[in-house]
Amino acid sequence: MNIKDLWSEQSDFNKSFRSLPESFEERSDLTKHMVLCIMSELDEILRTIHWKSHRKTNIRPNPQQTLSECIDVFKYLITIVQAWGFSEEDFFNAFWKKSMVVRQRYSEEWIKSIKGPTAVIDIDGVLCDWEKGFLDWLWNHRPDLRDIIKSFRLRELPERPKLFKINRSQFNLNTEDWQELKHEFRISGYKEYMPVYRDAQDFLRKLKQQSITSVLMTSRPIDRYPNLYADTITWLKRKNLEYDIVWWSYDKADRIVNELPHTLFAVDDDPDYVSKLSQSGITTYWLQRKEKIKLPDIDNECSAPIKIINSLSDIQLGEK
Repeated sequence: MNIKDLWSEQSDFNKSFRSLPESFEERSDLTKHMVLCIMSELDEILRTIHWKSHRKTNIRPNPQQTLSECIDVFKYLITIVQAWGFSEEDFFNAFWKKSMVVRQRYSEEWIKSIKGPTAVIDIDGVLCDWEKGFLDWLWNHRPDLRDIIKSFRLRELPERPKLFKINRSQFNLNTEDWQELKHEFRISGYKEYMPVYRDAQDFLRKLKQQSITSVLMTSRPIDRYPNLYADTITWLKRKNLEYDIVWWSYDKADRIVNELPHTLFAVDDDPDYVSKLSQSGITTYWLQRKEKIKLPDIDNECSAPIKIINSLSDIQLGEK
Protein backbone atom coordinates (compact mmCIF):
# COMPACT_ATOMS: atom_id res chain seq x y z
CA MET A 1 0.00 0.00 0.00
CA ASN A 2 1.37 3.42 -0.97
CA ILE A 3 0.11 6.93 -1.65
CA LYS A 4 -0.86 5.96 -5.21
CA ASP A 5 -3.20 3.30 -3.83
CA LEU A 6 -4.69 5.76 -1.34
CA TRP A 7 -5.17 8.28 -4.13
CA SER A 8 -6.92 5.74 -6.35
CA GLU A 9 -9.18 4.54 -3.53
CA GLN A 10 -10.39 8.06 -2.70
CA SER A 11 -10.86 8.91 -6.37
CA ASP A 12 -12.96 5.77 -6.99
CA PHE A 13 -15.05 6.48 -3.90
CA ASN A 14 -15.73 10.08 -4.95
CA LYS A 15 -16.76 8.99 -8.45
CA SER A 16 -19.39 6.70 -6.99
CA PHE A 17 -21.62 9.61 -5.98
CA ARG A 18 -20.29 12.78 -7.61
CA SER A 19 -18.76 13.80 -10.91
CA LEU A 20 -15.41 15.54 -10.99
CA PRO A 21 -15.98 19.32 -11.02
CA GLU A 22 -14.73 21.10 -14.12
CA SER A 23 -15.40 24.81 -13.87
CA PHE A 24 -13.78 27.19 -11.41
CA GLU A 25 -17.14 27.77 -9.74
CA GLU A 26 -17.82 24.04 -9.32
CA ARG A 27 -14.37 23.44 -7.87
CA SER A 28 -14.78 26.41 -5.55
CA ASP A 29 -18.12 25.12 -4.28
CA LEU A 30 -16.73 21.65 -3.64
CA THR A 31 -13.69 23.12 -1.89
CA LYS A 32 -15.93 25.23 0.36
CA HIS A 33 -18.02 22.19 1.25
CA MET A 34 -14.93 20.04 1.95
CA VAL A 35 -13.35 22.73 4.13
CA LEU A 36 -16.52 22.92 6.22
CA CYS A 37 -16.45 19.14 6.54
CA ILE A 38 -12.81 19.31 7.63
CA MET A 39 -13.67 21.91 10.26
CA SER A 40 -16.37 19.60 11.61
CA GLU A 41 -13.94 16.67 11.67
CA LEU A 42 -11.34 18.78 13.48
CA ASP A 43 -13.93 19.36 16.18
CA GLU A 44 -14.44 15.59 16.33
CA ILE A 45 -10.72 15.14 16.91
CA LEU A 46 -10.86 17.57 19.82
CA ARG A 47 -13.75 15.59 21.31
CA THR A 48 -11.53 12.50 21.51
CA ILE A 49 -9.01 14.20 23.81
CA HIS A 50 -9.00 16.24 27.00
CA TRP A 51 -8.31 19.67 25.53
CA LYS A 52 -10.25 21.93 27.90
CA SER A 53 -7.79 22.20 30.75
CA HIS A 54 -10.29 24.17 32.86
CA ARG A 55 -12.96 21.46 32.65
CA LYS A 56 -13.07 18.06 34.27
CA THR A 57 -13.87 15.25 31.89
CA ASN A 58 -14.73 11.58 31.93
CA ILE A 59 -13.26 10.97 28.49
CA ARG A 60 -11.35 7.70 28.32
CA PRO A 61 -8.28 7.58 26.08
CA ASN A 62 -9.07 6.08 22.68
CA PRO A 63 -6.13 6.70 20.30
CA GLN A 64 -7.79 4.62 17.58
CA GLN A 65 -10.76 6.96 17.55
CA THR A 66 -8.44 9.96 17.31
CA LEU A 67 -6.67 8.30 14.39
CA SER A 68 -9.98 7.55 12.68
CA GLU A 69 -11.04 11.21 12.86
CA CYS A 70 -7.66 12.25 11.45
CA ILE A 71 -8.22 9.91 8.50
CA ASP A 72 -11.54 11.62 7.80
CA VAL A 73 -9.74 14.95 7.61
CA PHE A 74 -7.13 13.46 5.29
CA LYS A 75 -9.77 11.98 2.97
CA TYR A 76 -11.55 15.31 2.66
CA LEU A 77 -8.21 16.98 1.98
CA ILE A 78 -7.36 14.53 -0.80
CA THR A 79 -10.78 15.21 -2.33
CA ILE A 80 -9.99 18.94 -2.50
CA VAL A 81 -6.63 18.31 -4.15
CA GLN A 82 -8.16 15.91 -6.66
CA ALA A 83 -10.95 18.37 -7.45
CA TRP A 84 -8.32 20.83 -8.65
CA GLY A 85 -6.83 18.26 -11.00
CA PHE A 86 -3.67 17.35 -9.10
CA SER A 87 -2.23 13.84 -9.13
CA GLU A 88 -0.66 11.93 -6.27
CA GLU A 89 2.75 12.81 -7.75
CA ASP A 90 1.85 16.51 -7.68
CA PHE A 91 0.80 16.13 -4.05
CA PHE A 92 3.96 14.21 -3.17
CA ASN A 93 6.26 16.76 -4.83
CA ALA A 94 4.40 19.69 -3.30
CA PHE A 95 4.74 18.09 0.12
CA TRP A 96 8.53 17.82 -0.18
CA LYS A 97 8.82 21.30 -1.62
CA LYS A 98 6.86 22.78 1.27
CA SER A 99 8.82 20.65 3.72
CA MET A 100 12.08 22.00 2.31
CA VAL A 101 10.82 25.58 2.64
CA VAL A 102 9.78 25.01 6.25
CA ARG A 103 13.04 23.30 7.17
CA GLN A 104 15.08 26.02 5.49
CA ARG A 105 13.09 28.69 7.33
CA TYR A 106 13.77 26.87 10.58
CA SER A 107 17.48 26.66 9.71
CA GLU A 108 17.63 30.39 9.05
CA GLU A 109 16.10 31.14 12.44
CA TRP A 110 18.27 28.59 14.22
CA ILE A 111 21.45 29.94 12.64
CA LYS A 112 20.71 33.37 14.11
CA SER A 113 20.78 31.91 17.61
CA ILE A 114 24.33 30.53 17.36
CA LYS A 115 26.67 32.34 19.74
CA GLY A 116 29.62 29.99 20.18
CA PRO A 117 32.37 28.65 17.91
CA THR A 118 31.13 27.17 14.65
CA ALA A 119 32.54 24.91 11.93
CA VAL A 120 31.00 24.98 8.46
CA ILE A 121 31.42 21.69 6.63
CA ASP A 122 30.58 20.80 3.04
CA ILE A 123 28.81 17.48 2.50
CA ASP A 124 29.69 16.11 -0.96
CA GLY A 125 33.37 15.30 -1.26
CA VAL A 126 33.99 15.99 2.44
CA LEU A 127 31.57 13.73 4.32
CA CYS A 128 29.89 11.94 1.43
CA ASP A 129 31.76 9.99 -1.27
CA TRP A 130 29.37 11.17 -3.96
CA GLU A 131 31.51 9.96 -6.88
CA LYS A 132 31.48 6.35 -5.71
CA GLY A 133 27.79 6.63 -4.82
CA PHE A 134 26.89 8.00 -8.23
CA LEU A 135 28.88 5.28 -10.00
CA ASP A 136 27.31 2.54 -7.86
CA TRP A 137 23.87 3.85 -8.79
CA LEU A 138 24.90 4.14 -12.43
CA TRP A 139 26.18 0.56 -12.40
CA ASN A 140 22.70 -0.70 -11.56
CA HIS A 141 20.68 1.93 -13.41
CA ARG A 142 22.54 1.91 -16.71
CA PRO A 143 23.96 -1.54 -17.51
CA ASP A 144 24.93 -0.23 -20.95
CA LEU A 145 27.60 1.94 -19.30
CA ARG A 146 29.21 -0.80 -17.23
CA ASP A 147 32.07 -1.38 -19.66
CA ILE A 148 33.01 2.29 -19.37
CA ILE A 149 32.89 2.15 -15.57
CA LYS A 150 35.03 -1.00 -15.67
CA SER A 151 37.57 0.74 -17.88
CA PHE A 152 38.32 3.11 -15.01
CA ARG A 153 38.60 0.12 -12.64
CA LEU A 154 36.54 2.19 -10.24
CA ARG A 155 34.66 -0.69 -8.67
CA GLU A 156 37.76 -2.81 -8.08
CA LEU A 157 40.13 -0.23 -6.58
CA PRO A 158 39.74 1.01 -2.99
CA GLU A 159 40.86 4.43 -4.22
CA ARG A 160 39.88 5.90 -7.53
CA PRO A 161 42.44 7.18 -10.03
CA LYS A 162 43.95 10.52 -9.05
CA LEU A 163 42.54 13.59 -10.72
CA PHE A 164 39.50 11.58 -11.81
CA LYS A 165 36.39 13.71 -12.12
CA ILE A 166 33.10 12.43 -13.41
CA ASN A 167 31.81 14.17 -16.51
CA ARG A 168 29.62 13.40 -19.49
CA SER A 169 32.45 13.00 -22.01
CA GLN A 170 33.76 9.94 -20.19
CA PHE A 171 30.45 8.22 -20.82
CA ASN A 172 30.06 9.50 -24.39
CA LEU A 173 26.84 11.31 -23.57
CA ASN A 174 25.60 14.57 -25.05
CA THR A 175 24.57 17.44 -22.78
CA GLU A 176 20.87 16.62 -22.89
CA ASP A 177 21.36 12.94 -22.02
CA TRP A 178 23.83 13.82 -19.24
CA GLN A 179 21.38 16.27 -17.68
CA GLU A 180 18.60 13.69 -17.90
CA LEU A 181 20.85 11.12 -16.21
CA LYS A 182 21.61 13.52 -13.34
CA HIS A 183 17.90 14.30 -13.07
CA GLU A 184 17.07 10.60 -12.71
CA PHE A 185 19.77 10.21 -10.08
CA ARG A 186 18.51 13.17 -8.04
CA ILE A 187 14.92 11.91 -7.94
CA SER A 188 15.86 8.26 -7.38
CA GLY A 189 16.22 8.54 -3.61
CA TYR A 190 19.66 6.91 -3.79
CA LYS A 191 21.28 9.77 -1.91
CA GLU A 192 19.87 8.15 1.23
CA TYR A 193 22.34 5.31 0.72
CA MET A 194 25.47 7.11 -0.44
CA PRO A 195 28.83 5.94 1.01
CA VAL A 196 30.39 8.01 3.78
CA TYR A 197 34.11 8.67 4.20
CA ARG A 198 35.67 6.80 7.11
CA ASP A 199 36.94 9.92 8.88
CA ALA A 200 33.59 11.76 8.81
CA GLN A 201 31.90 10.19 11.82
CA ASP A 202 34.88 10.64 14.15
CA PHE A 203 35.46 14.24 13.03
CA LEU A 204 31.87 15.31 13.66
CA ARG A 205 31.85 13.54 17.02
CA LYS A 206 34.97 15.47 18.10
CA LEU A 207 33.32 18.74 17.15
CA LYS A 208 30.41 17.86 19.41
CA GLN A 209 32.75 16.92 22.26
CA GLN A 210 34.47 20.31 22.03
CA SER A 211 31.15 22.21 21.91
CA ILE A 212 31.79 23.42 18.37
CA THR A 213 28.54 23.87 16.45
CA SER A 214 28.59 21.88 13.22
CA VAL A 215 26.81 23.51 10.30
CA LEU A 216 26.63 21.21 7.29
CA MET A 217 26.42 23.56 4.34
CA THR A 218 25.45 22.15 0.97
CA SER A 219 24.81 23.52 -2.48
CA ARG A 220 22.84 20.48 -3.61
CA PRO A 221 20.03 21.77 -5.87
CA ILE A 222 17.38 21.50 -3.18
CA ASP A 223 15.50 24.43 -4.71
CA ARG A 224 14.81 22.33 -7.83
CA TYR A 225 14.75 18.94 -6.10
CA PRO A 226 13.14 19.39 -2.66
CA ASN A 227 13.32 15.63 -2.05
CA LEU A 228 17.11 16.00 -1.75
CA TYR A 229 16.63 17.66 1.64
CA ALA A 230 14.82 14.62 3.02
CA ASP A 231 17.34 12.30 1.32
CA THR A 232 20.19 14.22 2.96
CA ILE A 233 18.66 14.16 6.46
CA THR A 234 17.88 10.45 6.15
CA TRP A 235 21.42 9.74 4.95
CA LEU A 236 22.91 11.54 7.96
CA LYS A 237 20.78 9.43 10.28
CA ARG A 238 21.62 6.19 8.48
CA LYS A 239 25.34 6.91 8.76
CA ASN A 240 25.11 8.03 12.43
CA LEU A 241 26.69 11.39 11.65
CA GLU A 242 26.34 13.92 14.46
CA TYR A 243 25.56 17.47 13.39
CA ASP A 244 23.64 20.52 14.54
CA ILE A 245 22.00 21.87 11.40
CA VAL A 246 21.92 21.42 7.64
CA TRP A 247 22.10 24.74 5.82
CA TRP A 248 21.47 25.10 2.11
CA SER A 249 22.99 27.87 0.01
CA TYR A 250 24.72 28.51 -3.30
CA ASP A 251 26.52 31.58 -1.92
CA LYS A 252 28.44 29.91 0.87
CA ALA A 253 31.02 32.61 1.57
CA ASP A 254 28.59 35.52 1.74
CA ARG A 255 26.17 33.61 3.95
CA ILE A 256 28.88 32.61 6.41
CA VAL A 257 30.31 36.12 6.68
CA ASN A 258 26.93 37.77 7.12
CA GLU A 259 25.21 35.23 9.32
CA LEU A 260 27.86 33.17 11.13
CA PRO A 261 30.30 35.64 12.69
CA HIS A 262 31.63 33.02 15.14
CA THR A 263 32.91 30.68 12.44
CA LEU A 264 36.23 29.09 13.42
CA PHE A 265 36.81 27.48 10.04
CA ALA A 266 35.20 25.96 6.97
CA VAL A 267 35.99 22.69 5.20
CA ASP A 268 35.41 22.24 1.48
CA ASP A 269 36.80 20.20 -1.42
CA ASP A 270 35.81 22.55 -4.24
CA PRO A 271 38.69 24.91 -5.16
CA ASP A 272 36.29 27.64 -6.28
CA TYR A 273 34.48 27.65 -2.95
CA VAL A 274 37.80 27.42 -1.11
CA SER A 275 39.00 30.56 -2.89
CA LYS A 276 35.82 32.50 -2.13
CA LEU A 277 35.78 31.42 1.51
CA SER A 278 39.39 32.46 2.03
CA GLN A 279 38.91 35.79 0.25
CA SER A 280 36.02 36.45 2.62
CA GLY A 281 38.33 36.12 5.60
CA ILE A 282 37.30 32.61 6.62
CA THR A 283 40.00 30.17 7.69
CA THR A 284 39.49 27.33 5.22
CA TYR A 285 40.60 23.72 5.09
CA TRP A 286 40.89 22.52 1.52
CA LEU A 287 40.28 18.78 1.63
CA GLN A 288 42.12 17.03 -1.19
CA ARG A 289 41.40 13.33 -1.04
CA LYS A 290 42.99 13.00 -4.46
CA GLU A 291 46.14 14.46 -5.99
CA LYS A 292 46.68 18.16 -5.36
CA ILE A 293 45.32 20.49 -8.00
CA LYS A 294 46.11 24.12 -8.58
CA LEU A 295 43.99 26.69 -6.81
CA PRO A 296 42.17 29.05 -9.20
CA ASP A 297 43.78 32.44 -9.70
CA ILE A 298 42.56 34.72 -6.93
CA ASP A 299 45.08 37.53 -7.37
CA ASN A 300 46.73 36.81 -4.02
CA GLU A 301 43.85 38.47 -2.22
CA CYS A 302 43.25 35.79 0.38
CA SER A 303 42.61 37.45 3.72
CA ALA A 304 42.55 34.15 5.61
CA PRO A 305 44.79 31.09 5.35
CA ILE A 306 44.04 28.07 3.20
CA LYS A 307 45.19 24.86 4.84
CA ILE A 308 45.49 21.87 2.54
CA ILE A 309 44.59 18.54 4.15
CA ASN A 310 44.17 14.99 2.90
CA SER A 311 41.86 13.82 5.67
CA LEU A 312 39.48 15.34 8.20
CA SER A 313 41.70 13.85 10.90
CA ASP A 314 44.40 16.36 9.82
CA ILE A 315 42.38 19.21 11.32
CA GLN A 316 43.68 20.19 14.73
CA LEU A 317 40.56 21.41 16.48
CA GLY A 318 42.56 23.39 19.01
CA GLU A 319 43.81 25.77 16.30
CA LYS A 320 41.99 28.36 14.26
